[in-house]
Amino acid sequence: RYDYENRQNRFYDGHNQSTTSLSAAVGAVNGWEYLAQYDRGRQQGRDYINQRYFLRYLSKYFMVKGEFHNQGLVNLNYTQIETRARLHIGELDFSVGVAARQHMAYDYNKARFDEVGALGSLSAIAGVDYYHYTENFWIHSWGSVMPWHNHILGNESFSYNNFVDGNQWTDFTFGGVLGYKIGLRWGIFAEGEYMKYWDREIFQIKAGVNYQFR
Repeated sequence: RYDYENRQNRFYDGHNQSTTSLSAAVGAVNGWEYLAQYDRGRQQGRDYINQRYFLRYLSKYFMVKGEFHNQGLVNLNYTQIETRARLHIGELDFSVGVAARQHMAYDYNKARFDEVGALGSLSAIAGVDYYHYTENFWIHSWGSVMPWHNHILGNESFSYNNFVDGNQWTDFTFGGVLGYKIGLRWGIFAEGEYMKYWDREIFQIKAGVNYQFR
């Protein structure tokens, strides 16, 4: 866990770990890390299921990650395997590599998934993470971009490359966590994430005030 995440004699926002920070390209420590998350919800009369599972290995100079992500509310569903080289300089962490994704055929291509089947692409990926922590203030921010894509699986006629100008597009995710401790017991925090994959967008933000009773 990062220093700002909840543990004995420290508070953050009532959760054991910020799931927003798990979207960062690198974790708090080297080694294996995993996530299993399942949520059901209802919005504007529509039931949906959100799922996210990943397994990641982080070393000093590289990382490997496999992930399944299903955001039912926005109809975003994909499996991604990525590997990146990593360079750590001070409070910054740079990474660059490739990501392979298998995904459904979305509504934009006017075809149903059961007719087209799975599609797959290989993408270049690069990211940067920034982490600064003191006893009373902390900031953790990150971003990853995928500016180049090549179709590798399924019916290429339905590849997203064919539905954008220049046959290329940019997918990205950005996020951050910010916190400030006021005195011995009070604190404020904010965290947010913005993600755009293909023509699907996810934006979430959370803020609050903490009070530590002991």
